[in-house]
Amino acid sequence: MEKLNLSELTIYWEASDENLVLKSSIEAEIKKRIPSNRKYSREFLFQKSILERHSIGVNFLPITDSFKHYGHNITIEILIDEAEFKEISTNFSSKPPINSEGRLKANLLVDENLNESQIERLRTIGFHTNEILEVECM
Repeated sequence: MEKLNLSELTIYWEASDENLVLKSSIEAEIKKRIPSNRKYSREFLFQKSILERHSIGVNFLPITDSFKHYGHNITIEILIDEAEFKEISTNFSSKPPINSEGRLKANLLVDENLNESQIERLRTIGFHTNEILEVECM
């Protein structure tokens, strides 16, 4: 399993409902890799959502808190306060650019069957960038 990337592991995880031992093994491998998942930075999401004004489709890794709270995917726009704007825009403008990981808050743009509590959690707590599997900018 170590040779598989996170996308491949997710596909196998989704297909392993009949084999709980395999599913558990895949979950352990995904869990081991989450802390080092730096595929998408706060600055990349800032650029796409704030600067380029794209809505963002975010697919979460299975077994993560974000997956448990928001489901497999959500369509969002990033919310940042003044301090976050200053920090992330400074990182983005640095030469070379600084890419950071961490939490981002967001507004839900498409009804993803989330309840009010989940939507409020997304606005106030958000998600961690290392829990992202894929991003699609629209």
